[in-house]
Amino acid sequence: IVAIFYLGFLGIMLAISLAAYIFQSISLYKMASRRGIHNPWLAWIPGGDQWIIGSISDQYQYVAKGKMTNRRKIMLGLFLGMIAVYAAMMFGSWMTGIVVASAPNEAAGAGFAMIVLFLSLILIAVAIPLAVFLYIALYDLFQSADPNNAVLYLVLSIVMSITLPILLFICRNKDGGMPPRKVAPQPEAAPVAEPVEAPVAEETPVTDEGFALPEEFEEEPATEEPAEPETTEPGE
Repeated sequence: IVAIFYLGFLGIMLAISLAAYIFQSISLYKMASRRGIHNPWLAWIPGGDQWIIGSISDQYQYVAKGKMTNRRKIMLGLFLGMIAVYAAMMFGSWMTGIVVASAPNEAAGAGFAMIVLFLSLILIAVAIPLAVFLYIALYDLFQSADPNNAVLYLVLSIVMSITLPILLFICRNKDGGMPPRKVAPQPEAAPVAEPVEAPVAEETPVTDEGFALPEEFEEEPATEEPAEPETTEPGE
């Protein structure tokens, strides 16, 4: 009975996690696409969602306040650092178990345990600033979408993290805090030139065959020579 209850509880948690992942990815992808963020498909990749949230925050800071921030790069770097430290910690834990189980020397096991503890502290040291930057970026996101409820949404995201995908889904189509987009000036239309009347060409003489003749081949009109006066001889 306990095993069945545990499997049922695990299945419910898995379904909730999957639904939260889908809601959050759809919301971030929709918002990033609508606001012109490059590569919005990163919202579907773990770690890529940190980049998208940071990009939306950077865009809001630049457009609304004229500030240049690089939260997307900081958040992605902290996330990758946290993953690397976590992987090293898991490897150290695995090695500690092997050494303790196989070697009678307890000093070696204690040494690996200290390494794992040190890596755990590093993991916490990386996770805290990542959470801080995430909540700062989320506040910018909520402020750009729904400034009247930005503080409420942020508090709910911190106190009950399960509400974050729902809040992002609510804000996916909102731009209440974004300044209006500037319309690029359209080039002025070139003035239309008034039609110029072409000069009327002089009539060209036409031959009997119907072909036009050039000026140099025009025939001069024939002139009649005056008739000589008739003379009469005397006596006629």
